[in-house]
Amino acid sequence: MNQILDIEVDRIPCKARILTYYVVPPDPTTWASDLDFYGYTELKYEILDRKGYRAHWLDKIVEQKNLENEIRNQILTQLEVDYEN
Repeated sequence: MNQILDIEVDRIPCKARILTYYVVPPDPTTWASDLDFYGYTELKYEILDRKGYRAHWLDKIVEQKNLENEIRNQILTQLEVDYEN
């Protein structure tokens, strides 16, 4: 996918490079797995600095402050808006 979005990590402006983004809708007719039954979203990304370079130091902030869900929500919000348009 390789789309780049503007995000913030602990109020630091930066970017996220989207590596993988899949939305699998729920399918109540299948019993193959609970994931297929309820649906799921797969998201993989890298955090970049404002110039677009890989920023491992921002990864450390995300991990230390437990910001993974906040970052994921920022990204998903933007991707869902792009997907709808």
